[in-house]
Amino acid sequence: MAASGLTMGLAIGSFTRIARNTSMRNFKCTQLRGHSNAVCWKCSRELLNVDKTTSDQFFCDCEERVVLPPSGRDYFQVLGCSRSFHIDGKPLKQTFLKLQSLLHPDKYAQKSNKELQFAAEQSSLINKAFTTLRKPYARALYLLQLEGVAVKMSHGGDCDHNFLATVMQINEDIDITDDRERLHQMKEDNTKAIEELEMELSRAFQENQYEHANDILAKMKYFQTISDNINEKLNEDE
Repeated sequence: MAASGLTMGLAIGSFTRIARNTSMRNFKCTQLRGHSNAVCWKCSRELLNVDKTTSDQFFCDCEERVVLPPSGRDYFQVLGCSRSFHIDGKPLKQTFLKLQSLLHPDKYAQKSNKELQFAAEQSSLINKAFTTLRKPYARALYLLQLEGVAVKMSHGGDCDHNFLATVMQINEDIDITDDRERLHQMKEDNTKAIEELEMELSRAFQENQYEHANDILAKMKYFQTISDNINEKLNEDE
């Protein structure tokens, strides 16, 4: 039984503005939302609830331009992109690399222990944000979390019996076949199925249909497992 084809058809550098402006003496430190009612740990000036550029959000505007501690911004704010399921991966990675260059702890080895600690915390936050937002599945889970939707941890009861039976058949086919050409075809079909589900996910988020998005994620998890199984089998045969 060529279950795989049937199933896939069914499944849907340097710091920005680092130079100190010594002529600016009478100003207040400003910072992205999340720093409201806080003060800079170095200059003790109020951190206003004002938007700034993506890279500037991590620093105080005082003469020393010190690194600020994490402020509770979500991952989309950290990487300077809109809260959406659809994200362009190329600029996301470019922003990530730029921010990591600005905040890598090695750059603060000669700074105070406090600033070194904050740089390490911000660098870790940037890593977590990028790791979460770069992959559609993880990004969707995070979006549901932000919307207060409880993610379904046990998917077995959330999909119809025909779908589950087909998934079982695919996994059995992967297990018993030694035909690499067929495995590659199954991998291609599985990738197409995941792409279709991602498109459906995007529409669900655009229409604020979060429970529907939750159901789509349940199916997507199965196809990701199939992908892992195929890759494992291909690696075994090398």
